[in-house]
Amino acid sequence: MNNCVAVAATGSGVSVRNSKAASAANVSFTADEWRAFVHGVKAGEFDLDDGGAFAG
Repeated sequence: MNNCVAVAATGSGVSVRNSKAASAANVSFTADEWRAFVHGVKAGEFDLDDGGAFAG
């Protein structure tokens, strides 16, 4: 896996990293922040319209 976003559960939430930039810092989210993000994804808040702008 060398071209993806890697997500891992941690004791306090979720850690996200770019597998192409292994030496870059991870971004961490609390469990509540991650749940809110996933809810937004499922609700279409981050979908793009035909012009490439956020539709949500």
